[in-house]
Amino acid sequence: MITLRRVTDPVTLPCPYCDTPILTADEAKEAVAMHAKSLHGEPDLIEDLHDHLAPEQRVPNGVQCFIDVGEASCCKERFFFVEAIMVNRNLDPRASQADSDFISQYFFFNGGRGPATHFMASRGKREWLVRRFESPFGPVLHHYFGPFKWVEKLEMWATKRDESGNWDYAHRVLLALWDDLQVLTAATK
Repeated sequence: MITLRRVTDPVTLPCPYCDTPILTADEAKEAVAMHAKSLHGEPDLIEDLHDHLAPEQRVPNGVQCFIDVGEASCCKERFFFVEAIMVNRNLDPRASQADSDFISQYFFFNGGRGPATHFMASRGKREWLVRRFESPFGPVLHHYFGPFKWVEKLEMWATKRDESGNWDYAHRVLLALWDDLQVLTAATK
């Protein structure tokens, strides 16, 4: 089971190499402060996650997952976050302009999502940052798992298929938590 604790004092996520803070989140802000630079400009979509889910785990389908790669300002090492953005709703952009607009705004950051409320989530010993946004379709939970050490060469990034690398690790992180993430999303009011 995942528990949420609202952020009341600033929290930092440390560099996985040297422990220098690379992300800081306050109680509520439009954005978090990154002490690093993005290497791709925007996160890369994890397109094949649903291939690894049972049919009952694919509903509701209001979810997008990403890998976001950065370079730490402190030590110049590469790291990555695994991100999951979830809303308790089935979305069909072909059937509804409202669904299409929602996906564009909340999943692909085209337009403001409004202010966020920050939480630290935990399950067992694992902890991660969650940003909550209010939307016309209900609460949107944006999970940030990591940061993790970069485990494959940058030129391999385009293949997305290295079974021992970042993509496999992202799948394992998400699949290990998937059922609990769905329960949390459904229970969030």
